[in-house]
Amino acid sequence: MVCHNCKMELPVHAKYCPNCGRQAHHTHTQAHLDPPAQMAAAARAQHMARLFEPVFQRIEMRLEDARVDRDELFDLARRLEAEVVKGDAANPDKVSRWLRQLGELAPDVLAPVMAALNDPAAGLPAALRHALAGVAPQTA
Repeated sequence: MVCHNCKMELPVHAKYCPNCGRQAHHTHTQAHLDPPAQMAAAARAQHMARLFEPVFQRIEMRLEDARVDRDELFDLARRLEAEVVKGDAANPDKVSRWLRQLGELAPDVLAPVMAALNDPAAGLPAALRHALAGVAPQTA
């Protein structure tokens, strides 16, 4: 995939172009869904992507850390975003485990993730809200 702005080749899981900083737009297919469900799934994914923008920006702006690299944080955040987008089909155990991992590795990144997921507009099902309740951001 290439950046729509500067035409640089993007890493497979890039949310932002490392050259110009523009958000990467990945196309997702939901071929197994009927058209109205495809539209709802696409809208849910776009909305969650907007909620997660501050998360990915925080990771980009993060100072180098010998304990954890940015790719690892991007991967965790992407997995969380992708799982949460599933709505009722999301696995609360995965979400909880990934949130705890993120809290151990980068508490400064956990805070915007929790803010995004606790946003009422995220529309999380009860099982995921319960999974969030068990994860408290660490304070420095």
